[in-house]
This record gives sequence, structure tokens and C-alpha cells, in this order.
Amino acid sequence: MGRHLPDKVVHRIRIRIKASKAVLAIAEAVKVGKKAIYKMRLNLDIWGEPYAPPTVVLRRRELYYPTKKW
Repeated sequence: MGRHLPDKVVHRIRIRIKASKAVLAIAEAVKVGKKAIYKMRLNLDIWGEPYAPPTVVLRRRELYYPTKKW
């Protein structure tokens, strides 16, 4: 999912997932791809949110470990 879906669409998907509707039925009703529904359902199971939290990336490890030689 490159972009986030509008909040109204996400809400409609969450309601249908909570009601244990089939993925194909949700995709047809909301007009989104099946892959988006599968990913959203997985994220809801893991994170409790429709989208995973942003990942923190440490860029320059020398700043965090100044005494260690890389």
C-alpha cells in the first residue's frame, strides 16, 4: 500500500473485517484491491492499526557509538 486510503474507506473496511466478512466481498463493496484488504487485516492483527507504524532508521551509527571502530 503505497498511499493511505481515505479515512472513510478505512473505517468501512475495519467494520467489515470486524464482522468477519470475506476478503473478496469487502474488496468488491469498498472498491479496493484484495491485496490491500489482506495487508490491512494483517496490520490490524499485529499492530491494532490499519497501517504499520513508521520505522526508525539509524543513519550514522558512529554518532551513537563513538568509541567503537567500524
